[in-house]
Amino acid sequence: MAISLSLLQFVLFPPLLLIHQFASSVAAFPSQIPIESFTNSDDHATIATLNFTIDRLNSASPGTFLLEHRHKSLRISRENSWDLMSKICAELRSGFMLLMAGESHQRPYEAYMAVSNGLEVPMINWDLSPRAFHHPNNTYNFEVSIRPPTAQLLADLLIMKGWKQMVYWHDAENADKAAQNLRLIYLHLQHKNESIRSEMLQLPEEVNLFGKFLQTFNLQRFGSNSSVGIVMDMANSFRQQRLLQAIRSAQFMQQKYHYVVANYDLQPYDVEMFQQGNINITGFQLVDRESREYALLSRMVELKMKELGERPGLDLETRLAYVHDAVVVAKAALESTLKKNDSLFQRNFRRRGFYNRNFPGIYCYPFTDKENPNRPSGTFEHGKAIATALSTLSLAGSVDGTLTGRIEFDRDGTRKNFLVTVVDLTSDTKSAFNKKELLFWKQSVGFLKDRTEAQHVRTAHLESGLKKVLRVVTVRSDPFVMLKRECDTKRGGSENASECEGNNKFEGYCIDLLKLLSEREDFRDITYEIFISQKNQYGAKQQDGSWDGIIGHLLRGEADLSVASLTINQDRERVVDFSKPFLTTGISIMIKKPDKQEFSVFSFMAPLSSEIWMYIIFAYVGVRPFPFAFGH
Repeated sequence: MAISLSLLQFVLFPPLLLIHQFASSVAAFPSQIPIESFTNSDDHATIATLNFTIDRLNSASPGTFLLEHRHKSLRISRENSWDLMSKICAELRSGFMLLMAGESHQRPYEAYMAVSNGLEVPMINWDLSPRAFHHPNNTYNFEVSIRPPTAQLLADLLIMKGWKQMVYWHDAENADKAAQNLRLIYLHLQHKNESIRSEMLQLPEEVNLFGKFLQTFNLQRFGSNSSVGIVMDMANSFRQQRLLQAIRSAQFMQQKYHYVVANYDLQPYDVEMFQQGNINITGFQLVDRESREYALLSRMVELKMKELGERPGLDLETRLAYVHDAVVVAKAALESTLKKNDSLFQRNFRRRGFYNRNFPGIYCYPFTDKENPNRPSGTFEHGKAIATALSTLSLAGSVDGTLTGRIEFDRDGTRKNFLVTVVDLTSDTKSAFNKKELLFWKQSVGFLKDRTEAQHVRTAHLESGLKKVLRVVTVRSDPFVMLKRECDTKRGGSENASECEGNNKFEGYCIDLLKLLSEREDFRDITYEIFISQKNQYGAKQQDGSWDGIIGHLLRGEADLSVASLTINQDRERVVDFSKPFLTTGISIMIKKPDKQEFSVFSFMAPLSSEIWMYIIFAYVGVRPFPFAFGH
């Protein structure tokens, strides 16, 4: 009996032990981890982006923890840093692992840093931190900035362009930050033994005065033909758009000026607008606009703005991409922390509350905790572990869910190793369009040599009285471009027939589109010649960087334009310019509209050819005598 009892205990004990261990491991991994964001109460787009990204991440990772997002809308003046710090401390009493905010102004930033560094609470700043201008060397940096700095990029651009004069335009709101950025530009130039003469000008506060400001600026430089680089550092995207509109509308020659949009908010719409007008402008792009996440976020923000009765922008602001990536970084940092020790947060979540060092919540001032008068002064116990995870984080880009490319931080919490697309539009007095060039710049490396360039000449302005022949390249693809039946040897036609010379041998949707364009007033002095691309190919990039097909003909100057059923993709957009697509879906039926014909008494003969009618008449005449003969 004793033996059987001991065997029973031996058999049952290990499973109970395994169940206990499994329950402990599950309990060690929290189901929800609280993070908190702070924004202005009227920043609806940012709030919508935060909620969208949190929902996306929580639904995409059901096997791990969920982010418990808490949001605090603030109605506080930027000068009242004490009130802001009180609000943050009040929220900390509920407890959270990370705080997120977008602050680049010195006074409110100091309030966030007082809490973050003082209590060791990690902070993700989706704006560019003022810390980036000072480079402190702390053992632990509890803040990271999602928005990358621009000083090194601007310095490399100035060197590449060979400018000796620079004018730095800025707003009153970001005057201090602009001055610090200019100082960093000079530091980068000194490291490369370069020098430049600069001038800082503050833009008027009223956007309606931008036009007058431009006129005054131009008059002050009247008579000088030396090229000037103008860096535009705007406080927000609205003011930037209004300034760009004023530049496009300016009634003076601007060939000697080259404008540089100093942030990463040059929209595709802006590039399209500046393709014409002989205005030199350079901008930086960081956001992956080809990703599905970007399309979903843009659509959501647009719907939210319409729901609130606000007018949505033409494109998603880059700052919202920073907000999106701030949440992605928060989730990745917490995951990295728990991978090292999945039971690290086990003691922080109990009794449906957040505990820090065995006391509920986090208090800026322990003596204000009336329920726990013996609470000692202490920092957030896991702050250093999460800060270490943030500083060593490496996200590869869209593969890891980010919209602004690779995300890595240096020891000061500033972005490093990020890649920027530089869009450079330069004017040409002999061309109707600006020359567009796309360059690639990587932090700590500079401009990359393996850049993609469009080496082609666009359509020039036509002098009066001269005829211009455009070479139009296309591909044969039914029903867009086809050979007429009488010109197609495969269908019994002859390509040597007189009606098959030149453009007459082609028909189809694209051919009709060209005919309509040629009837416009702007095309009255223009004729065109259509030819099929080599091997009837659309165009693909080769290993040596060259292009074949339609794209190759355009880049080599063998064709002036193309009208074809050509798919628009990212690689092709980098080297040639596309119009608005005339077809956006492949599920459709295209039928040629019949030509109008004059009425004729012989219209009844149209269904059959003249030869068939002759055969019918001959058959009737030939057969008619036989019944007559048989009848007699």
